[in-house]
Amino acid sequence: QFEAAEAWRHAWADSLLGAEHAAALRETGFCVVPRAFDARLASRCLAECEALDAKSTVTTNPCNSGSRSLWLEFDTDARREALQAECPALLELACMLAGLPGRADDLQALPGAGPLRVHPAVMVATYPERAAEYAVHKDSYAPKDADPATGGTRRLTALAYVNDWRAGDGGELRLHEAV
Repeated sequence: QFEAAEAWRHAWADSLLGAEHAAALRETGFCVVPRAFDARLASRCLAECEALDAKSTVTTNPCNSGSRSLWLEFDTDARREALQAECPALLELACMLAGLPGRADDLQALPGAGPLRVHPAVMVATYPERAAEYAVHKDSYAPKDADPATGGTRRLTALAYVNDWRAGDGGELRLHEAV
């Protein structure tokens, strides 16, 4: 279920994204915001990801074969309470990220198709060293794919890396122009 972006406003998102990010989104279709959130939050999220890893299943999705992933949905009070008890740092980060569409709308970063909406869920994935890969793929196969999590409705994807990555580790993000 999608909700109005205004319902998910977050002060972090409002202070994070500026005119330069909106311009990059309009011009190139992406923007990168290094060190967007506190390293202590990233560390807590990483610990929670490692704990959740044992509960997740190895995906058969050809886009990210060998990874372990699960969806954390936070669309109701009951789900948020459950996540607050099990993985409070991931819930905190998810709510922060959910604020990005409203800020992107404020900045008119993705003009043309009306205001953005929020799907209050995040995919958490772990990629065992040298055992998983994320294949070249599209985040939306519109208009064929109508799945709200992946389909024709997706206009903005936010990625948050919480690991202590260094150049040479592998797993670099690569963006490809549309063909």
